[in-house]
Amino acid sequence: MGLYKIYESLLIESGVEGCFKLFGAELFGDELGGKEKNTPTENRYSDEITDFTDNMYGEELKPEFIKMIKTLKGCVSKYPEVLIPEETRIFRGTMIPLKYFVNNKEIIDIDKGNKYKYKANSKVQSWTENHVIANEFGDNSQLNTYANEININVYNSPEKRQELLNDLLSNNLYLAFRLAYHTNRNDFLFKSKYLNRLSYNGDEDEVIRINNGLIAVDAYLKINGAKGINEESHNLLKLINLAIYNK
Repeated sequence: MGLYKIYESLLIESGVEGCFKLFGAELFGDELGGKEKNTPTENRYSDEITDFTDNMYGEELKPEFIKMIKTLKGCVSKYPEVLIPEETRIFRGTMIPLKYFVNNKEIIDIDKGNKYKYKANSKVQSWTENHVIANEFGDNSQLNTYANEININVYNSPEKRQELLNDLLSNNLYLAFRLAYHTNRNDFLFKSKYLNRLSYNGDEDEVIRINNGLIAVDAYLKINGAKGINEESHNLLKLINLAIYNK
């Protein structure tokens, strides 16, 4: 660890006083319209947050960025207006394998959604307060391709539907869902209106989650928009649900 990193760690351990030495009286004053100029540390953090919201997430996530987020987490009490998110419902697009529903004997509820236990791959994730934005992520074109290729009238018996289900499982079918969850002060950082000003995109109403532990969410199948499901996929999903219960 470099001398600056050691110095930064010691400052954070000293609490609010350390946060002040790193970031000053105002957090990200340059970006958020404050009266105080950014410190060199703030400029570095601002650049890294911009990169994260652009393309440095998931597998591209840098260990240094995780450390920065944890540093900011230690400064929540110093900058609560910026760093404590609103208590609100937030969303994230993801892909769920068909085998999850089969293994759990759970139908895919097109109308009401499903309860789902979600564990993110990354220790830091971007979520959004805007369900429309979340719906832009995820892709049901694989499902649509299968639906367009089958003759639905062939699968008129439990045995045939089970064959269909097995074929879909063997091809590792994934489905696109929009997850819904509630923010909290323990696992999330930033009010979205402030993160928008730091973000590369600027209009995605993001908040940052700093935990990838298992959470209970509501999961809604992506139906509308680009790469949602077509009419044939509706019919295929009915066959899938029948096959899950061996009907």
